Amino acid sequence: MHYVQNNSAGYAKAINHYTKLFFQFCANADGRLISLVSGRHVINYYSSLDPNKKHNIAQVLTFLKKWHEFGYEGINTDVLEVIKELRVKNAEKGKAVRLLCPYEGPLSDLEYEGLYSGLSKEFEEGKISLKEMVIAKLFLATGRRPIQIANLKVKDFVGVTVIDGNKFDLLSKRPLSPTFSNSLIPR
Repeated sequence: MHYVQNNSAGYAKAINHYTKLFFQFCANADGRLISLVSGRHVINYYSSLDPNKKHNIAQVLTFLKKWHEFGYEGINTDVLEVIKELRVKNAEKGKAVRLLCPYEGPLSDLEYEGLYSGLSKEFEEGKISLKEMVIAKLFLATGRRPIQIANLKVKDFVGVTVIDGNKFDLLSKRPLSPTFSNSLIPR
């Protein structure tokens, strides 16, 4: 319950998912449900992980530390020693963008232009609504994820500017990814 109340839904889901995998591994390794998590369980689980997935143990370790902090039974004292000694590398972030991966990376200029003109064509033909077109173009123009758009607040709009007779709202940097400064959103 702690993670649901104090963290994002995605983080709580990840903690739940990876911790469940850990306990399933322990039960399978011991041939029964375990009543006490030991350092051996943590080491064996970590050793069993694919090298590309070893970073996933971080959620399990976080859960086990919190479990101990709350004073619940079921954690052997050697688990904390193992956690202190275990060096877990973070997952590699930004690789798809850095390598311009055609499947997981950013859109190429050609793909971007095709998507943008396709949206306009679909709107002109009445296949998508104004609302759908505006939100799609908002994503394209700002590089934001849907959840970032949903989390915008009035205070995120810091002003208005006029360029060539068109009014634009200026957004603050707070909700933007680090690669963007102030963005222009057509009014």
